Amino acid sequence: MTSDPRYDRFGWDYARFNPLEERALGWYRGHARLAAGPVLELACGTGRLLAALAGEGYEVVGLDRSAAMLRQARERLGAAATLVEGDMREFALDRQFALAIVADNSLREIETEEGILACLRSVRRHLEPEGRLLVTERRFDPARYPDGVAESPWAPAGRDPATGDDVERRVRVRLDEGQKSLRGVMTYRVVGSVNETDLPFESLVLLPEDYRRLFAEAGFASVLHVGYEERADDGVDPVLCFVCTPRNT
Repeated sequence: MTSDPRYDRFGWDYARFNPLEERALGWYRGHARLAAGPVLELACGTGRLLAALAGEGYEVVGLDRSAAMLRQARERLGAAATLVEGDMREFALDRQFALAIVADNSLREIETEEGILACLRSVRRHLEPEGRLLVTERRFDPARYPDGVAESPWAPAGRDPATGDDVERRVRVRLDEGQKSLRGVMTYRVVGSVNETDLPFESLVLLPEDYRRLFAEAGFASVLHVGYEERADDGVDPVLCFVCTPRNT
């Protein structure tokens, strides 16, 4: 998995479009208290969640493939976290963790089921025997793609800290005919400019039963809650919260 220019070039804008909600923080904090041990976050980005957990005294380690995002994380966390540049499909940290987290659709940054399985198996090797893995994903909703396409207008501009430019973004996503994958383009431009930068991306369409199957294949038992609460799946809430524990083999 190579680094992604969406994050290397425009990762500074990530938090505007992906806010870390207080209810999400509460859910992760609750599981960190139950785990009572070191925490690993994959696709940690700029370290927002790690900072919240480090602030409560947990030993935290973050892994991400984007050097640019990790630079922001280091500025935020300083010596409060260990940060590693690497591929979450296959990593070796020579230690184990009480809790591992893959937050907010990050598992679907991996474009194939084979890659997701490799990631989950890597996590399992790094978990303590009684450890747990938290995976939060957004529920796939076909109604968001009338005629197979979803398109956002230009969003309000954000200020690029490196250049001082005001940069705006729009997103177009196409659902393939078999509803198996999403192919999209994020388009960026400096306000007032006609030049546009198109950055493509692709992700799998995964339903709750697909996640459960992948977890099982990787050696995990999983429980699904929704809405960052200990509620059973109602088939509606957009936030899927999986709690996975290693099965004895």
